[in-house]
Amino acid sequence: MTARPMLTSGYRSTVRGRFGDVRAVLAIIRANLAVIFRYPFFWVLISVSMLHFLVTFALIYMKNQLAAEQSFSFAARLFDEIEVTGSGKAYLGFLVRQTESVYIMLAYASAVLLATDFQAGGINFYLSRPIGRVHYLLGKLGTLAILVAIQTWLPAIGLFVEAALYASDFEYVREHTTILVGITGYSLLLMIVPSLLGLTIAILFRKTAAIVVVWIGLLFVLPAFGALLSLIFSSGHFLMIGLRYDLRVLGGSLFGLVSRAGEARFPYILIIVLSLSMICLAIILRRLRPVEVVT
Repeated sequence: MTARPMLTSGYRSTVRGRFGDVRAVLAIIRANLAVIFRYPFFWVLISVSMLHFLVTFALIYMKNQLAAEQSFSFAARLFDEIEVTGSGKAYLGFLVRQTESVYIMLAYASAVLLATDFQAGGINFYLSRPIGRVHYLLGKLGTLAILVAIQTWLPAIGLFVEAALYASDFEYVREHTTILVGITGYSLLLMIVPSLLGLTIAILFRKTAAIVVVWIGLLFVLPAFGALLSLIFSSGHFLMIGLRYDLRVLGGSLFGLVSRAGEARFPYILIIVLSLSMICLAIILRRLRPVEVVT
């Protein structure tokens, strides 16, 4: 009697095909973005953060229209005084103001994307598949990075493109290449460091209320305490305990805009940010426990 052939219809091999690792990460990113986009509160946060972009976009338009009229050229110079566009300081200020909504979004998104995985047992589903901790981490980090880019890099690039369109023969682009590099570099910094911190907080506390409280403490209460200590002891070094200040100094260095005090503290700030990122990465990988698949 011959053995009946095994029915394989409907089953998938667990052996990854070509670019399997990349496809695994992209699948996680795609699934998580679909989850986030279903929440109305996310669209509210994006809409609020885009108001700043729309106002700046309109001011750039008004500035260039007034500059075209000789009788209103003084008004165009007034727009330059309030730093609408045209300088690295203007773009840096725009990104710094955008980060306020970014921190709120990260607290919300990290709770939705990661804390719920632990509460509902979704982490067991993820790590019981042929998906490792690195895939899971890169997928979650990539999702948060895209959300941050929507609020920082994309609007800043949009303003840069708008300003470039009003210039003739790409003169604006040639003269402001360093600004383009600064926008991209600062945005990448915001995509990586706060996202790693958000994932770490979500893994450690796992409840939405606790995550929000810790975010408020780290990003608002702790910097205020550092500012208070700097006033008491007349030393600005205490400002470095606030991550927002550290990222702002690093971002300013990418635009070539760092004060003398910032230059003196830059090596320490770099060490603090790198150490924080490495600690967060170590905690995340340690807390992500893969589930062994029984074959």
